[in-house]
Amino acid sequence: MLRSSEEIKTAIVKLLSQGYDDKVVAKRLGISLRTFQPHLADIMRRIGARNRLHAGYLLRDLDISHEKAVEQQER
Repeated sequence: MLRSSEEIKTAIVKLLSQGYDDKVVAKRLGISLRTFQPHLADIMRRIGARNRLHAGYLLRDLDISHEKAVEQQER
């Protein structure tokens, strides 16, 4: 099933905020790790994360959804 880039990013955010690591997220979404990585890089850029650990912290502790991150970036 084809999904939009934004749908994939939303799913990635949900799984990352649940504590799954990159390989598990990619596998659960049925995409390769190489496909996953650019999506993660874009998510990190949008939320202002300095690294993967910081991204996980922001997504979990601040309970930021992908849509909220986009809204904050556009302000």
